[in-house]
Amino acid sequence: MKCSIYGAPKSNELFVRISNGRVSFVAVAPSLVKFPVMADRVFGLDAADHTVAFGLADQLWLKHCAALLAR
Repeated sequence: MKCSIYGAPKSNELFVRISNGRVSFVAVAPSLVKFPVMADRVFGLDAADHTVAFGLADQLWLKHCAALLAR
């Protein structure tokens, strides 16, 4: 089982992917940090971004845990 968090600097969006083998699910949400945008931040993802990403991961898990565990 693997959970990955990605930031898309051009669109200022967050992507979370949970996968297990060939089963994979993705959720997307805008970054709550409007300034500076992700592309202009020294480290890219902000602590607020991580909070949003963890929420997305929880939603994905609750919705798809049976499929992820049935691998």
